[in-house]
Amino acid sequence: MPLPGVPEAGHPALIGRDTVIDRVLRTVSLGGNVLLFGADGSGRTALLHEIARRLALGGQPVGLVDGSRVHDAARLLNLVLRVRGATVAGTDDIPAMLVDLGSVALAPAHVVCLDDVEVETAQELFGRWRRHLWRLGISWVVVGGAEDPTPYLDAGADAWWEDGVLPVPPLDQAEARELAAQRLQEAGFQGECPGELIDGARGNPRDLVRRVRSFLLTQSEAGTGLRGSAEPLARWTGRASVALPDELSADDARLAALVRSSGPFSLADRTLPAELGWAYGKVHRVANELVRRGVLTRTEAPGEIGRPRVVYSLTVA
Repeated sequence: MPLPGVPEAGHPALIGRDTVIDRVLRTVSLGGNVLLFGADGSGRTALLHEIARRLALGGQPVGLVDGSRVHDAARLLNLVLRVRGATVAGTDDIPAMLVDLGSVALAPAHVVCLDDVEVETAQELFGRWRRHLWRLGISWVVVGGAEDPTPYLDAGADAWWEDGVLPVPPLDQAEARELAAQRLQEAGFQGECPGELIDGARGNPRDLVRRVRSFLLTQSEAGTGLRGSAEPLARWTGRASVALPDELSADDARLAALVRSSGPFSLADRTLPAELGWAYGKVHRVANELVRRGVLTRTEAPGEIGRPRVVYSLTVA
């Protein structure tokens, strides 16, 4: 019988994460604690779920807890205690909570996997109160909500995590290509994986999956390409007539060329999404990608009423 909150077996293996997973499993088997950090979209939560699944399959008692939007360390600890079949109400005194547990029969949970913990909450729980947490007799695998682990190590928390601070790195080229090919094949596309998908995502799994989805939608709208035809690739991988930095994708190049010819735009104007035939979400995503690459500049233009409009324009060299 699966434990509450722990993913069941049968999930596809995570690509490029075996080294991190093995290190986590070794660390908790020795009674250590692990702090995972990485960029948004790097797959931190998926990795945590896979770790919880493997622990459960190996017979290790494990609990999975969502720490997002929990701003209070005592409340977060109560969520953890519920996984172990106990609740201590009426106090925000963490040492007192843990002392009161002495008379409570706790369900076994040798490892707690805690997702998306806020910095201040983590500092208080694993920094200020770290000397008391040992009473629980569990190991912790925690996902931080930032790419930089430094704030999670402040307030004395570095002593809690010791050697268990592990990055969730970007996928390398081979791993990214494997992930893209897997998603393309699942959708029935049998052609060559476009290099722009790999290069544009820069090793970020979420961004790569989004780009694959966008590519497949483009092929679907064209009515071709999902049964091995290579012809639509020429349209998708086309280039603008002017040189743009960083080998932009066709979507990036198309939007940049339109801004070059038509001038600055705001999504509030509604005309540009209609001209491109794109949804607002896609225009927003592509525009901000061009901002990130330095092709466009994003500014605010105050109006007579309401919030200022966001205006995108070509970056002046």
